[in-house]
Amino acid sequence: MAWRQGNRDILLLRRLMRKRFSQFLNSSTDEGLRSRQSRIRNIGLVAHIDAGKTTTTERMLFYSGSSKHMGEVHHGDTVMDFMEQERERGITISMASATINWLGFHINLIDTPGHVDFTFEVERSLSVLDGAIIILDGSEGVQAQTIKVWQQARRFQIPTIFYVNKMDKSLASVDRCLSSLEKKLSIQPLQLQIPIRNNSILNGIIDLVSGNYMEWSIDHKQRSDINQLRQQNLLDRSKEEFLSDDIASKLREELLKNREKLIEKLCDYDDVLADYVLSQDDIIKTDRSKLMKSIRELTINRKLFPVLLGSSYRNIGVESLLDSICYYLPKPLEREHNRNLYDFYMKNSNDPHSSENLCALAFKIHFHPRLGLLTYIRIYSGSLYAGDFVFNLNRKIREKIVNIYRVFADQFVEIGMNKFVAKDQNHPDFSAGLGDIVAVSGLSSTITGDTLID
Repeated sequence: MAWRQGNRDILLLRRLMRKRFSQFLNSSTDEGLRSRQSRIRNIGLVAHIDAGKTTTTERMLFYSGSSKHMGEVHHGDTVMDFMEQERERGITISMASATINWLGFHINLIDTPGHVDFTFEVERSLSVLDGAIIILDGSEGVQAQTIKVWQQARRFQIPTIFYVNKMDKSLASVDRCLSSLEKKLSIQPLQLQIPIRNNSILNGIIDLVSGNYMEWSIDHKQRSDINQLRQQNLLDRSKEEFLSDDIASKLREELLKNREKLIEKLCDYDDVLADYVLSQDDIIKTDRSKLMKSIRELTINRKLFPVLLGSSYRNIGVESLLDSICYYLPKPLEREHNRNLYDFYMKNSNDPHSSENLCALAFKIHFHPRLGLLTYIRIYSGSLYAGDFVFNLNRKIREKIVNIYRVFADQFVEIGMNKFVAKDQNHPDFSAGLGDIVAVSGLSSTITGDTLID
């Protein structure tokens, strides 16, 4: 009896701890909700055809550990282009979604078609995204479809980063790309990196914000191994590493000249930063965190557009691009449109996680041979559990969510659990919440563009 009583006490104690923890998660403040959504980025990659969009996506998946192999378009083994027609033709036909983790951030990544015939796929994707990466061919600059996708991103007021890819080409030119951005898109690009060439071969990049010089051992007959990246901070002379004094001095001179231009341009748009810089003895000593904060605010407000460099096929610059997604693109509630939806559908302010506050948009319908009809949705407020009934505002009908899946290209991982079981077990991933992009089954009448609420 004593043994049974002891076990009963332990079970009661565990249940009490689960209840207390659940109350903590669902406290009257939305601090936990804000903390979670602050680590979410919903990003789309768009580009003119053959700019290297899918190759860049494949590198992101591999570097983040989400994919075990580095897919190649010309080999027909890419993760994101999984349809037979896509692999045969070497082009993206349908939007593909994947979830990756980088620097503790949860990135919902959408790879869109680059061909003009599939413009509508791009439009549907951009409608649910918070940020965009527009990829340029370094030897071509702004092309016809680049203008089209830019107009779409501008219509949705999406903060954008430009990534100049294929900088390993002999005809690649950053200056020409910057000029084409200004003339053809009428925007103010903000160059954050400069390329370093050795005998006309791209082998390094200087980051103007951090002062880091990144070097890859590479020639034009091979690709860089992911472990061959070497870094040295040019602003910190006390830590001379692999560069000789002469080379480090030349690179430092190049860094200081371009970093000063970067800071001056930021000060033209940011009065707070300008006041801070004026208070400093030397403009070059401007703190990195101040620059990052300014770049982030100006990017989100679409006053300036960061420009990064790389060669995705040769594994150059992809990590910096991932870093910039986390640093400079907005979290869900930093977009005015998202914030308005969040506030409007907040029925139960005491529990921001509650499914009573649900607002979601269906943006893609997909038929899976095993799972059946799947609806891709973006959640703007509240939470969604497997087994929930949702009301379709457009169709004026109520439908049941059978299962919820996290999407990784053509792979679907079930995360849904009955809300009562999930809360009782305190499952860490029992629902989809604010900022999530997921696929759900059971919505037989819902179509693209429908709004779902509790």
